[in-house]
Amino acid sequence: MKGETNIKDIEKLNKDIVSLRKEVDDMKDVIRGLIQFIMRKEDIDSEEYN
Repeated sequence: MKGETNIKDIEKLNKDIVSLRKEVDDMKDVIRGLIQFIMRKEDIDSEEYN
């Protein structure tokens, strides 16, 4: 019985880890997009001043 509980706990933790990894990947995509936006905005501003 205890072995089954441990297996279920491990399976749940594995699902949680997979979910968290997906969330982290999504956050990395958002941050990458924000950085690209900021870089483009800075390029526009520097061109306006030159």
